Amino acid sequence: MRRRTRIRQAIVMTLLTIVVIVLLFPFLWMFSTALKPPDEVFTPSPRWIPANPTLDNFTHILGSTAFPRYFANSVLVAFITMALSVLITIFAGYALSRYNFRGKGTFSLWLLVSQMFPPMLLIIPIFVLMLETGLYNTYASLIITYGTFALPFSTWMMRSYFDTVPPIWKRRRWWTGARACRRWRAWCCPSPRRGSRRWRCSSSSWRGRSTCSPSP
Repeated sequence: MRRRTRIRQAIVMTLLTIVVIVLLFPFLWMFSTALKPPDEVFTPSPRWIPANPTLDNFTHILGSTAFPRYFANSVLVAFITMALSVLITIFAGYALSRYNFRGKGTFSLWLLVSQMFPPMLLIIPIFVLMLETGLYNTYASLIITYGTFALPFSTWMMRSYFDTVPPIWKRRRWWTGARACRRWRAWCCPSPRRGSRRWRCSSSSWRGRSTCSPSP
């Protein structure tokens, strides 16, 4: 029995190792290419380890191009969009989870339906809107655009996290006379804190994949 278990564990570990190597291969190849001079990059027979490793590629892109500006723009837009999205969706998700109001089902349904439309379908209308409002080539246009794409999904996800919090916790804290802010932090948001952390990571990485270079 123990022998079978060890064999099974060895097979599982071998398969996991192969999967990890396959997933890490693009990153290792990019890192190896970044350390190669141009004559080694464009060779008929690729080499894993650079023969003459150099940091000239990093020096060139950081000192001779606008990449630092592009990267700073991406970080700024991603951070502001993430902060606004989390702030708005926490309250929206809480309202959808805890309160019953007219149109709640229809609104929740449209949150899902909106995910069926590809973002590229809205590029031209949003572009025209930014031109008409004078927000073209500004940080605000990017923040509004990414927030528009992010809010429906993040609101639905935060609602699901609030659904995991038993309502009795809120009532108990209400009876003890705790203040509103403390009651919210301690009893209304224990599970959604984990959800907001996951959403912050996913939303930041999603917006970070875009090339953002607006002029303030």
